[in-house]
Amino acid sequence: MRLNGVTLKQLRRVIKKVNKEHGTTLKLSQQSFARNMDQNESDGFTHKRGGLSFCLRLDSCKDRFHRRAAITGRRLNCVCWHGHYEFMAVLFGLFPDARLKSHMADYQGAADFRTKYILTGERNAGSIMQPVAYRDLCECNGIVNW
Repeated sequence: MRLNGVTLKQLRRVIKKVNKEHGTTLKLSQQSFARNMDQNESDGFTHKRGGLSFCLRLDSCKDRFHRRAAITGRRLNCVCWHGHYEFMAVLFGLFPDARLKSHMADYQGAADFRTKYILTGERNAGSIMQPVAYRDLCECNGIVNW
């Protein structure tokens, strides 16, 4: 994801708040393709055009926000759709003018996030023969505070 309008320190505060509220172990991770770009030596994260590139990961294998593989059902070290929602809801709650661009959507502020996010859960993460929505690939039983 690429985030504009929020510093790394503020982003870490968002992660801490989500972890405390939901008992999760979200953590920030560098995106692998970002390592070849313009890195700030002090924090290891990529800063480009005033933005910050990162991805969400889980620190614990027992976390409820684990995502499952679409076809095999294997547990992945990825954050599920609901976990991303909780993170983004807190982010835009604290920083309503932030811009977050992900693989799924380009959220230009809190109002845009509320409009677009529910639709991303409908996207197919499986195949044509075995379709499955992103929101159904997790273990958290869809616990989201809409």
